[in-house]
This record gives sequence, C-alpha cells and structure tokens, in this order.
Amino acid sequence: MIEVPRSAAFSAQLLSDSPPCCLCGKPIHNLRWEVHMHGGGSVLLSHEESATGNHGLDTREEMGMNPIGPECVKKVPKEYRFKVEGE
Repeated sequence: MIEVPRSAAFSAQLLSDSPPCCLCGKPIHNLRWEVHMHGGGSVLLSHEESATGNHGLDTREEMGMNPIGPECVKKVPKEYRFKVEGE
C-alpha cells in the first residue's frame, strides 16, 4: 500500500468531458490503466492486496478502480497499476 501521489493542480484541471486522471485531473482520451484506491482515496493497493483483501483497511473506505493517465502511470510502481482489458 502506498500513498496517492496526487498532483497539486488536480482540481484546476477537471475541465473536460473526458474522464479525468485520478492523480492529476487531466483528461484521459485513451484509457489504458487504472489504480485501486482505498482509504477514502488516500492510498493505492497493489495487485496482491487487491486480490487477497489483506490490507487491514476499513471496507467502508473502498474507492474501487480509478482511471490513471499516460503521464501519471509512469509515476506509479508497476505492482500498483492495472491494465484495462478490452479497451
């Protein structure tokens, strides 16, 4: 589990009809990656933590899968990125 590396300019960039990146807020025109957010949006879960549910967090703080853009995906370790299938 790692803290969400959210951009300081996040809310200022939410001005598009395309889905926004959950980290920077920029529009995503070709969704390829997602991250599993938890803790009310404060942490990311790894593949293993997502699959096993072994993370010790309150299930009421589950945020599910959220889109991540092409710039931000490079900032997230591979074990925390989820490839969007069928896109």
